[in-house]
Amino acid sequence: LRMFGSNAGLALAGLLGGFVSSTATIAAMAERARKTPAIAPAAAAAGLMSNVATVIQLAVVLGAISLPLLHRVTPALIASGLVAAAVALVSSWRAFGSAIDTGRFSGKRPFEPLAVLRFVAVLAGIMLMAAILREALGEDSAPWVIGLSGLADVHAAAASAAQSMATGRMDLDLAASGLLAALASNTLLKCAVAWSKGGAAFAVRLVPGVIAMVGAFAGMLLLS
Repeated sequence: LRMFGSNAGLALAGLLGGFVSSTATIAAMAERARKTPAIAPAAAAAGLMSNVATVIQLAVVLGAISLPLLHRVTPALIASGLVAAAVALVSSWRAFGSAIDTGRFSGKRPFEPLAVLRFVAVLAGIMLMAAILREALGEDSAPWVIGLSGLADVHAAAASAAQSMATGRMDLDLAASGLLAALASNTLLKCAVAWSKGGAAFAVRLVPGVIAMVGAFAGMLLLS
């Protein structure tokens, strides 16, 4: 925000934040939107930008571990990426049509340590639960556990699906289904975070775009 201004700076923050964690980025934007309702449209636009990074990073992770799985889901990734980019650009164009008060958006400090710790605790609990279930239920539970682990981190879930496919523990279609389950569960968490942390004004601007992205992925995966 300080380097590039309220419009480009906020959009760039949303995009780059998505490479770390789109869910965490949405949570951070939601916190700001709840504290200052006037900036909810801009915060939601930045949250939507993080989804573009999610799709790009999914392609990178899959390509690094299993090229066959990447080829299998490439049409779905392209479709979801185009939808995510289109929704983000339209939302950004509307929200950033006028300058945002950078001071109001940033608040008194750029970080909220307690909010971060609460969010990390939730994700750590989900990851621990997924690991316990996989250990208890065996490899046959892999697709369901991959879907559950997508709640915490869709990229880690994608890596797990790709690794299982690469080592022969899961066939190509099952791995692709596990990836879809992970993306869907991650989308549910994003929607829940948007609503609980940002309120209705934030959620109604973000949730439809996130659902459209995963819907495009699912539709193209079924058709391809």
